[in-house]
Amino acid sequence: MEKLMAEKTINEISRDARMLFTKGSEAAQRDNLDYAIDLFNQVLEKEPEFFECRKALRSVQFKKAGAAGTGFFKKMWSGAGSSPQIAKGQIALRTNPANALAIAEQVLNGDPYNSAAHRLIVQAAETLELPQTGIL
Repeated sequence: MEKLMAEKTINEISRDARMLFTKGSEAAQRDNLDYAIDLFNQVLEKEPEFFECRKALRSVQFKKAGAAGTGFFKKMWSGAGSSPQIAKGQIALRTNPANALAIAEQVLNGDPYNSAAHRLIVQAAETLELPQTGIL
């Protein structure tokens, strides 16, 4: 089973990832939320231990969801639509927890309130020994 080191700071990530993170932060400040989400996901693909990026991503996901509105039917529909991804993430959790983390992030991109995706992140973070990610 795959284990990763503890969370990384911006000074501990690669130069390419740092540049993408900076671009993502600038996009978020300009309310270009979809672009920021895309850039942050690219950073986390390269550096899954980079906690500050995951925190920024979550903030942008919630900001985007707030702009789109959160009605009861929308929540129910998005939850039902993400069930196959959550199941795929649960399977990945056993053999590749980093992949499970990435799958859960993709679900949260569309529905940051998805409790099953949050549970999956906590489980993957525990396996990968990423305590701050689990708490987030």
